[in-house]
Amino acid sequence: MTLTMEELLLLHLFKFFGMAQEESDVEKMDENHFDTLRSTSSETQAKRYFIDTLKLNATEFKLSVLTSPKLPPDLQRLKKYQGLFLVQFEDAPVSLDPYTRLHAFETQQFLVDSIAKHYTEELKSQALKLLGAMDFLGNPIGLMQDIQDGLKELIMEGNVSGLAKNVTHGLSNTAAKVTSTLSDGLGTVAMDSRHRDVRHAIKASHDGSSAGHLKAGVRGFAFGVVGGLTSVFQQTYRGVAEDGLVEGLIPGMAKGIIGTVTKPTAGFLDFASGTMAALRSSTSSASHVMPPKVRPHRCCANPAGMLPRYSRFDAKGLEYVQKLCEGGKQERYFAMDTLRSNPSDGMQVLITSECTYFLSMSDSLEPVLKVTHLELYHARHLPERSKYYIEVTKKASTELGIHSHSGGATKERPRVRCDNERIAKKVSQQINYAKSCFEELKQQVIVDNEDENLRLELPGPSYTT
Repeated sequence: MTLTMEELLLLHLFKFFGMAQEESDVEKMDENHFDTLRSTSSETQAKRYFIDTLKLNATEFKLSVLTSPKLPPDLQRLKKYQGLFLVQFEDAPVSLDPYTRLHAFETQQFLVDSIAKHYTEELKSQALKLLGAMDFLGNPIGLMQDIQDGLKELIMEGNVSGLAKNVTHGLSNTAAKVTSTLSDGLGTVAMDSRHRDVRHAIKASHDGSSAGHLKAGVRGFAFGVVGGLTSVFQQTYRGVAEDGLVEGLIPGMAKGIIGTVTKPTAGFLDFASGTMAALRSSTSSASHVMPPKVRPHRCCANPAGMLPRYSRFDAKGLEYVQKLCEGGKQERYFAMDTLRSNPSDGMQVLITSECTYFLSMSDSLEPVLKVTHLELYHARHLPERSKYYIEVTKKASTELGIHSHSGGATKERPRVRCDNERIAKKVSQQINYAKSCFEELKQQVIVDNEDENLRLELPGPSYTT
C-alpha cells in the first residue's frame, strides 16, 4: 500500500474543516458559561466502554510527501498558523506496531487520545527511514531498494538485464532528485520570484513520460540561459520602477549580477535533472509507475461558494484558469461554455471572478479577447441578419493601451459570434452576473490584525465624571 500526502491538498482540507480560524476570531465565553459547559461535558464523558480485546493492525506501507513550490496567500497564512513544515520525500517504507489493549474500560476520548499518542510515537521511531527517503539526499533508501531488487532478479532468475535496469533506475532517480534540489536552491539565491515561478511551471509541465521530462529539461536550460543574459537589465529596471532611482538602482543591479551566474547554472541543473528523470522513466518497472489519473480535479466551489456536483466541463475550465493565471492571481472559476462548435473557427468563453476570456479551440492558452471586469460595463446578446452575437461594452483604450478618460468615456463594443440565440443569452447573463459579483466584492471591507485596536473618535465636547 502506498500513501501519498500532498501539501496543497492537506491545506485545502484544513481550510475546508475550519482550521484556518484564528484565535482572535473565536468568540470568547465568560466563566459562568464555561463552567456550565464543563459540567455538561463531564456528564457526557463519564460514559465508559468495556472492550475485552482492542487490536488495531497497521500494515506496512510506503509514505510519500509532495510539497508545493508556491502556495496562495491564504494557504501560506494557514500553513504558518498551523506551524506546518513538510519536507518532500518519496516511497519511505513505514512499519508501525499494532495498537493493543486488553480489558479496556475507558472513555471514548481517552481511547482516541491513546491511539493517537501510540501512532505518533511509532512515526517518530521511523525517523531514520523517513530521513533516508528525503529528496535533498537523493533518496538513498530507494537506491538501496532498487539494487536489492536487481540482485534478487539476478540470483533468483539469472536476469542480468533486470539487475542493470534496477540499478540504472536507482542511480538516475538519485541524480534527478539531487540536481533538482540544487537547482531549486540556486533559483532561490537568484532573488527573482518571477523567474522562479516560471521555472517551477516549466519543471511541472511534463506528462510523466521520458520525452516529457527531457523536453522540460531542455526548456528549463534555455530559459535559464536567456534569464542570465537579460538578468542585469531586467532586475535593474524592476528595481528602479518599483523603488525609485536612488533606492532601487544599486540593489537591482546587484540582483542582476547574481542572476547572471545563478540562472544559467540553475538552468543547466534543470536540464541534468530532466535528463536523469527521463532515464528513470524509461527504466521504471511496473511497481514504480504511477497509475493514470482517473479524472481532472473537480471545481470545489460555484459562484455562490457552494460545493457543486462534479462536472468534467467545469474541471476543464478550472484547469484553464490555473494555466492562464499561472498561479499569480486569485481568480475564481465562474463558468465556461462553447460559443461556436465548428472545428475551423471554434470559440469558447471562460468567465472568472476577475476577467472574461474568449478562447480559440485551436489555442486555448492564448485568449483571442480578454476583458477585465474593471473595464467592463455590460454584455448583451445581439441578433443581426440571422446571426447571434455577444456584444461586450468596455472602456476604450488608446494604441498604447492606456484608457481614455478625456471628456465622455470612450467605449468599445467588440462582438463574438455564437451558434444560436440560447448560448448568446446564457453567456451574456453569466458575464453580467460575474461583473455584479466583482463590483460587490469591491465594497468589501477587509479587516487586518492591525485594525483590531483602532478606535473611532468623534469630535465634540468632552465630559468628565
